[in-house]
Amino acid sequence: MIYLIGGAPRLGKSIMAKRLKEEKGIPMVSTDYLFVELQGHPGMQFANVMHLPTEEIVQQLLTEARAIETPLRELIEHQIETNADFILEGVHLLPSLISQDSPDVKNVLVVSTDRELVLSGLRLDTREENWMRGTSEEMQQAMADFVVGFSKEIMSQAEKEGIHVLERTEDFEGDVE
Repeated sequence: MIYLIGGAPRLGKSIMAKRLKEEKGIPMVSTDYLFVELQGHPGMQFANVMHLPTEEIVQQLLTEARAIETPLRELIEHQIETNADFILEGVHLLPSLISQDSPDVKNVLVVSTDRELVLSGLRLDTREENWMRGTSEEMQQAMADFVVGFSKEIMSQAEKEGIHVLERTEDFEGDVE
């Protein structure tokens, strides 16, 4: 089975993927790492663009995602052909990419249009690997605006593709399950 977990950043995609990896015992890859390998640079660094208008940041991330859409599609198709179980997660998985019409693919797009819920999640995430831990209130507010803006774009694209989205709720653990 191929599991595709896409959607907006900071909403638990990686946590979902890691739990699925542990449960199923199958490999997992983040599109963040693939973007670096395929493009030869780290891509958009959110800390460096949060001063830009939300729509501009959304468009930058969409441009990044489209830049690696073909190799990601080829990877997914290869995994399907070889019957290799696999988890692929990340913000680069746009609805057009995950609309695989295959019984061997399960997908989810994680979004949130609730700015206060996003802010709460940013503030509560004290994990060591959380790069936003300890950032300014202004940075957290800008990230929340971006997450909501990107979520709205993903929801619009998903509706056109006929793909269901998972709107995050206050029950993070329930959402992950």
